[in-house]
Amino acid sequence: MENKRKDLRRLYEDVCEILGCNPEDDSRLRRNADARFVYFRVARERFPKDRFPNVTLEMIGDVVGRNYSDVIHGIKCANGIADIVHKYDYFIAEYREPMPEETLIELQ
Repeated sequence: MENKRKDLRRLYEDVCEILGCNPEDDSRLRRNADARFVYFRVARERFPKDRFPNVTLEMIGDVVGRNYSDVIHGIKCANGIADIVHKYDYFIAEYREPMPEETLIELQ
């Protein structure tokens, strides 16, 4: 469980690095909120609840000091607001981290 928290934290730091914001900045500035929304979406996609039931929305939100309802809202925004979708696409294009080993095993 603690390894997943570390993986989520590293993922958030990677999102912030690629999108150019500070992971320690908890402000409501647009660039920081967008980075959190991108992180929420990527985290849910990399750790789907059917394969990783112990990685909850609450755990994803804890990494950035948010609750599960903020995660749900962020995922919806990252799927529907064009500017955030563009940032998500940019992150995916730049991010070269391999998928978790558990996912690779199950996909084979």
